[in-house]
Amino acid sequence: MSDSRLMMIERTSPISRIPYVLIRAKKKSVSIYVKSDQAVTVRAPLRTSLAFIDDCVDERSAWIISQRKRLSDKISLPKITEKDKPMIKKALMAKARHYLSDYNGKQPNKIFIRYGVSRWGSCSGLGNISLNGYLYYLPDSLFEYVLWHELTHLLHMNHSPLFWQSLSERVPHPKSYRKALAVYLIPKK
Repeated sequence: MSDSRLMMIERTSPISRIPYVLIRAKKKSVSIYVKSDQAVTVRAPLRTSLAFIDDCVDERSAWIISQRKRLSDKISLPKITEKDKPMIKKALMAKARHYLSDYNGKQPNKIFIRYGVSRWGSCSGLGNISLNGYLYYLPDSLFEYVLWHELTHLLHMNHSPLFWQSLSERVPHPKSYRKALAVYLIPKK
């Protein structure tokens, strides 16, 4: 978006005293976001009054506070530099090979290490598995869960009851691992 249609200013709402960054953009409604660093961003149409925007922030103050609380309970992972990526890839691939060495089920076509910001792993219809490089920083039990989760997708490309039943043969109580993963914050790029 060109600079002529995008303006940013820092403000504080008058009643709830919540500081936020206001981004004026060509859009139709006011949106409020709480980022992983707990900063509040408000995106608003170009012609919306500051009083209306402040009112929106004040009206959503309880939600903003609850989001900040939720984020403060999370563990932020360190950013991975380009220099670190080869070492991390080597370590994660070795770990994956170790777990796959005693696995007699359907093998993945290829395993990739990626550095996304929202998923811990994925499985493509071609049988390729992608693992997030940030798994390097997590306990082995969570790495193992993500790997078995994606391997189970080679058999069931969905999250049906049959998928969870198959996964629980390798990983008891798999949904508890999903909750454990939710504690970790992957850095935004």
